[in-house]
Amino acid sequence: MQQTINLFDHLTKRETIAVSSQHIVIAAMVTLVAVLLVSLVSVYNARQDITLVQQAERDNERLQAQLSELRAESSNDSKSMQRTRRLLKQRRQILHSLSNQQHDIGLGFSDHLAGLGRQQLKGLWLSSIELRAGGEEISLKGAMKHATLLPRYLQDLGKEPAFSGLRFQLMKIENSEASRDHMQFEISVAAKSSDNGREA
Repeated sequence: MQQTINLFDHLTKRETIAVSSQHIVIAAMVTLVAVLLVSLVSVYNARQDITLVQQAERDNERLQAQLSELRAESSNDSKSMQRTRRLLKQRRQILHSLSNQQHDIGLGFSDHLAGLGRQQLKGLWLSSIELRAGGEEISLKGAMKHATLLPRYLQDLGKEPAFSGLRFQLMKIENSEASRDHMQFEISVAAKSSDNGREA
């Protein structure tokens, strides 16, 4: 028994794939829907990105505004700090000056002023009185009608307890430019170096 096989037969036959137009429409619609979904997702992502970028820009602007405010406050704080330091320095100087004056006042200026007030001599008057270092440094300025009045005034002043033992030095006597009737004088206590200003 013999069997024949035609090897060329399959070449003459065409295979056909059965695809209907309905299948093509469905495939096109599925493709279209897929493209639309991908587009929608892309648009949504793009909008999200735009929203994030806008939010970041707003945050950046807000932070820039805060930074500007902080710089302004820092500048104001720096100026305020400098002003406060300057005021503090001035107050310290004033307190130092006042403490020195209070120390001097506490050493008995009232006795000196009372002594000066008790000694009055007709024809001699004081125009300036300076008391420093608790009465150890004294400067008197004034005018007199006769040159003989000053030694008498100083002798009387030496009898006052606050001036007892102090040695006055004549600094200057001159004729007054304002009037020929009297002379100007300026005297002070001798500088005290190793008890030099007190009489022995």
